[in-house]
Amino acid sequence: KVSFLSFDLKDTIIAVVSLMYGPLYGVASAGIVALLEFLSVSDTGVYGLIMNFASSATFAFVAGIIYKNKRNFKGAILAVGFSVISVVVVMMLANILITPYYMGVTAKTVIGLIPTLLLPFNFCKALINASATVVIYKPIRKIIKKSGIEQKSNNSENNNVFFNIISSLKKTI
Repeated sequence: KVSFLSFDLKDTIIAVVSLMYGPLYGVASAGIVALLEFLSVSDTGVYGLIMNFASSATFAFVAGIIYKNKRNFKGAILAVGFSVISVVVVMMLANILITPYYMGVTAKTVIGLIPTLLLPFNFCKALINASATVVIYKPIRKIIKKSGIEQKSNNSENNNVFFNIISSLKKTI
């Protein structure tokens, strides 16, 4: 039984953050989401925290770093494509190293699960998140721009939605 495998679209939203604001914001978002899941809904403990962070942070970082250097549709496709490959590689290694402790089995047992369960699951999960990222990125980008949350400015610090939200919170406190 491998109930620790679960699919969600959180990596799509985290990747959008990374594409919009850069890879460090994507990794930070992955950390925040993994920690919130750990503290609230996770039943996989520290194992789930580590694995969720590794998967989401890898996806977001790779997408963000590639798109940062090639900000067009081709760059977005390359970004999410390499993210899929990177997540699969990182998660196969993470499963070999961490899953034996979580499941109380040998690494050989986990390696046996790779071709029939772990590889297809991680590939499909990453591919669906990549596809969803490509579909929703531009509409979300337009909404953020139209909302006024992100102001046009030469000062990159003021051109950051997170900076603007924090500034708004400071003003109300």
